[in-house]
Amino acid sequence: MRITHRVSVLVAILPFVLALAASVFVARAPTARAAANPRARMHELQAPRARVASSSTGASRGKFLRRILPKLGSQVAFRKVARNLGVTQWRGKELDRKSTSSTAPALMSLDQPVDSFDGSQNQPSIAADPTDESTVVVFAQNEANFSGIDVACSIYLSFDSGVTYSYADDVPLINPTDTCAEPVVRFSPDGDVVYYNYLSIRDDGSSSDIVVTVADGDDPTSILTGPTIVLPGGADFVDKNWLAVHTFDDADGVSDGGGFVYVTGTVFFADLTCGLLLNRSADYGATWDFGSGVSVGGPPNDCNTFFLHGARVAGGPGEQVLVCYFNSEADGYSTELPPPAPSNRFDITCVSSADRWATNSAPITAANNVGFELNLFLGPNENYHRWFAGMFPSVVIDHRGNAHVAFAMDPNTSKVDVESGNVQYARSTLGALNPPYTTWLARVTIGSGTRAQGFPNVVAQRSNLTTNAYIYVAYYDHYRSTGAAPNLLYDVRYRKSVNGGGIFTPPVTVTDVVSLSDNEFIGDYFDTSTTMRRFHLAWTDRGDKTDIFDFEDDVFADRY
Repeated sequence: MRITHRVSVLVAILPFVLALAASVFVARAPTARAAANPRARMHELQAPRARVASSSTGASRGKFLRRILPKLGSQVAFRKVARNLGVTQWRGKELDRKSTSSTAPALMSLDQPVDSFDGSQNQPSIAADPTDESTVVVFAQNEANFSGIDVACSIYLSFDSGVTYSYADDVPLINPTDTCAEPVVRFSPDGDVVYYNYLSIRDDGSSSDIVVTVADGDDPTSILTGPTIVLPGGADFVDKNWLAVHTFDDADGVSDGGGFVYVTGTVFFADLTCGLLLNRSADYGATWDFGSGVSVGGPPNDCNTFFLHGARVAGGPGEQVLVCYFNSEADGYSTELPPPAPSNRFDITCVSSADRWATNSAPITAANNVGFELNLFLGPNENYHRWFAGMFPSVVIDHRGNAHVAFAMDPNTSKVDVESGNVQYARSTLGALNPPYTTWLARVTIGSGTRAQGFPNVVAQRSNLTTNAYIYVAYYDHYRSTGAAPNLLYDVRYRKSVNGGGIFTPPVTVTDVVSLSDNEFIGDYFDTSTTMRRFHLAWTDRGDKTDIFDFEDDVFADRY
């Protein structure tokens, strides 16, 4: 049992847990959303339609859930909704499976295990304290959790700069029976607080909320506010959240953005339309300015043509904010269509703001007419894990104010071949503090080859050696798979640029032991973080597996 592995950890933290329980017993209730900040020019933003609590039942709710099921980005939400509808298989894959303890022999590795105990842990996010590099937080989906629920979002702490990690706690959910998914963690730029952003999904899969919990930056399990619903589901269903701060807040010479934090998400409306939402806080997440969120990228659409999904947000060194997202464009969303249907093209579209989202730009095309959409599952013949979320862009703004985007695409229209993905990168035209990011240089290929590359993550680093930003693009690469079993194996690799994204070094392989692909799911992303000294990575690791139907995943980390 898991507890026997962690008796020493539990004993060590017991006094803290008792004190914390006494101090936050009341605070664990969902936080009410405050009225809009009077400084925000709300009339200049496009507000979404009125949001109401979920009241539909029976056939009408079932019809809604069946329509959105193929488009859900969160795998945990997908399984919850499928269970509600009685769906047990999807394109030949079992959905309601449970991971078990691996019987494979342990392999020695220099990579650092964050959580490799019983059950499955995957889809990690990572953040290093910008003011105390000894503190690093990993935040991941965890089936074998203290809370005893299907999936928790668990906090793992390192106080030795990422050399070792300990499982500390699970974040609170809106309802005790909810399931957690899509974990994102970020420190405020001044290190005062740490933000946990995630989905709180009803146990029956009927709805969800995007929430934020704020903890003390010096003690990342000491909750200050939350869980606060920042983008509610209600009668709708929210999905694919992300959170960002002004990472390099002081790079423009003025440290005035420490308390600003932004959250984005996809919303599936009950009337079977879809859209993107954003909310903002100017006071470290204590209150949120835009009610139930403001629309990004235009009015809701039909979830097929011009389907917008997987938005990521980034904050700049001044007041710049950038949101980039997948856009299916006029030819529609082909990912949900099973083979032999061909894959369609897509765009990476962005919306920017020069004043912390008091106003925002019209949609901007960062990558145009990209060929082609990723398939739902990794090939050949959909043999392996969910793959399509690699199209959703990773976005960062460096300390000079330049924007960088990375995403994956299929180089051909086939959904069943081996060459199932390449990694692409694009950056805005160079120039100090240059919103609204209307001009982008031609995208370049970062990861390619005869096997698949995907799930890229881009991050920027500031250095005293140069005025340029260091740019890292990390991704999963199946390059060590053999011709007899293509895409069976994957590694984490990264490429680095020391001149702001102009030229990248050859790939560096991070993983000391290659991982075995999964038949269903290894996460929809992994994550990276930087300080001025270090580059941190956390990923889903399967280096001890010998069977793709062994669904137990681990979370590992490394640093450079």
